[in-house]
Amino acid sequence: MRVVLGLGLREHADLAGFYDLTARLSAPQDCAIAVPEFRRHLPLIAVLRGLGRQLTLIPRTTLSGVPTMSQSARSLAAYGTGSVAEACALIACPGGVILQPARRSFDNRLTGALAQAPFDAPIINERPHP
Repeated sequence: MRVVLGLGLREHADLAGFYDLTARLSAPQDCAIAVPEFRRHLPLIAVLRGLGRQLTLIPRTTLSGVPTMSQSARSLAAYGTGSVAEACALIACPGGVILQPARRSFDNRLTGALAQAPFDAPIINERPHP
């Protein structure tokens, strides 16, 4: 099963929140992770890379207009999509479907969603181009 964990992150997101979130979502340990490119500087991103996690950076411009199950008014106003986490997962997983809609970590610093790619579709490993 090809699964992508899309993340929405706040400035102080940390590994404890990430582990909590992945447990809440029952995310496979080897799943790819998609994060908004504008959050690439966060310390958590460096930690995840250091752990050998496959990361895909999603450009902000590609988030707008991605239909999502979750509909946050804040996310819609700021990014043009109802859930950054769901949008990231779907963009990195072309033709995929949401397995687990957006959920928050215990500390509300991360939001995550799982998407599954069709069996024959590749997971985007490189930065998608708008």
